[in-house]
Amino acid sequence: MWLTDPDLLCSVIHVFPPRFVEKTKRNLQEFVIVNEERRPLILTLWEEFLQNEALFLTQNVHTLPVILGMRLSVNTFYGLSIGTVPNSTILFDPPIQQAELLKQWLQSNKEYIETVVS
Repeated sequence: MWLTDPDLLCSVIHVFPPRFVEKTKRNLQEFVIVNEERRPLILTLWEEFLQNEALFLTQNVHTLPVILGMRLSVNTFYGLSIGTVPNSTILFDPPIQQAELLKQWLQSNKEYIETVVS
């Protein structure tokens, strides 16, 4: 089942290497994301997002960048999976109060984040 989630505010805390999926004949890169609910999830960026968004996140993961993802796909077939589709948009460190609150939460919970990525 595919749903469309209007937005997702989270922080990227870990980067997996890019890979090629033989079945779909497409490249992707996965990221571990977390929000203030302490729920780590996997965000998959597909080919259209590898040159810009995935590269930026890979280079800046050490800063725990906050992202606002809009029009992402949510797949509940084998658990919960979040990914981009061609009309998805990703904003980095959006200038909204919720993003600032998430950054504060991240600073207060660095130990938790370290346990998730180790």
